[in-house]
Amino acid sequence: MDYQAPNPTVAELEMPGKSAGVKIWGSCNGVLLVDINGELSLWNPSIRMYQKIPRPKFTRCSIMYALGYDSINDDFKVVAAVQAVPPTSDVVHVFSSKLSSWKSIGDFGYSCRLYGRGSVLNGAPHWFASGSTDIDVCYFHIACFDVMEEKFKEEYGVKESWTKLFVVSNVPPNVPGEPFFEFCTLLCFTKDGEFVLRLRLGASMKLAIYNPKQKTYKRIGMPQNWKGFDVDLYVESLVSPLGCNSTRRY
Repeated sequence: MDYQAPNPTVAELEMPGKSAGVKIWGSCNGVLLVDINGELSLWNPSIRMYQKIPRPKFTRCSIMYALGYDSINDDFKVVAAVQAVPPTSDVVHVFSSKLSSWKSIGDFGYSCRLYGRGSVLNGAPHWFASGSTDIDVCYFHIACFDVMEEKFKEEYGVKESWTKLFVVSNVPPNVPGEPFFEFCTLLCFTKDGEFVLRLRLGASMKLAIYNPKQKTYKRIGMPQNWKGFDVDLYVESLVSPLGCNSTRRY
């Protein structure tokens, strides 16, 4: 949907193949990293091109993916953080769309757990991360994966015992008849300074645009038969997902 339209409506996109389930892992420069029926793909819906990504042969089951873009080498890179069992430090693998292959770049180097699927800034995915030191001090920070140097960096960190971080959202009190939402996820800012949010009330998911100056919001209409949905920001582009030998049109 075009959330900037006066009355945003949902338009269904034709996907590369039939789908029984889709998960969006990332979005960068008009290219999406999606899991369709258990298969990873880089997909640009605007030009109807996609590149299938072979599943890496991991022996551990908990995997976190993210998408980044190496502007120096003109290469989309998929980062796979494989959580060890029992939890220690994650093992990191990188897929190059230009080379169409995976490679391992080793461990983080410290005990850490990533949360979410990574927010892209300047082509690099960023995560909220937590860990602990040898003296059981909780450690919270923003972890960034440098797609050009292919290594993790710490953007910001704070050490404090038993610290918990919360993001609390409430519907503006001047909107009558609206319930309290348990939490929200910020999707993006608009040019007018509004926030596009994903809201949750129990098992119900909603999309809304919030105006912090007027303290008002408007719902984005969703189909009534949707029990749930995955959502990410997408900018239309003519960028190819690369991988000349394996990029396909549909």
